[in-house]
Amino acid sequence: MVLGVSALSHALAVGWVTYDHTRAPLPQPGDHTWWHGSGPARPEALHVGPFMALTTAALYLLLPMSALAAQIIRRRADRLLPRGGTMAAPLAFAAVSAAAAAAVCLPAAALASSFSPVDGPSVWSAGAADVLTVLRLCAAVGLLLGVTLGVPWTVGRPDTPFLRR
Repeated sequence: MVLGVSALSHALAVGWVTYDHTRAPLPQPGDHTWWHGSGPARPEALHVGPFMALTTAALYLLLPMSALAAQIIRRRADRLLPRGGTMAAPLAFAAVSAAAAAAVCLPAAALASSFSPVDGPSVWSAGAADVLTVLRLCAAVGLLLGVTLGVPWTVGRPDTPFLRR
């Protein structure tokens, strides 16, 4: 359950960050196409189709990556994580899940640019800023999920402490 919630929250973050590449750029101050157009120049509303396509693609890429990363950390947890630290496992979970989400951000940005009605900047230049945004956002979300729900490689063990609600 923890792995699915984590992958879904990270996929939503990737979809939210990369969704801006699907829209046409707003009119600039020297651009008078809004005057010759049929309506007022305003930002367009959120279109659910491209957002859900980006989120679904990110989820399908993140689930196997997150499962593989959790399995590798579980096998090497004794060597990788120090004993006695209560925050070592959630910090490792946050770092690994954020790195996986950042790796998924570039394919999602390429998919988002294919939905765009105009040619924008290249995927590499647009995706570089998105990778850092996704990394910061998903690290915070991963730490929050790791502390509240636990980490995937320790959930279900009887000796694992959990938060009492």
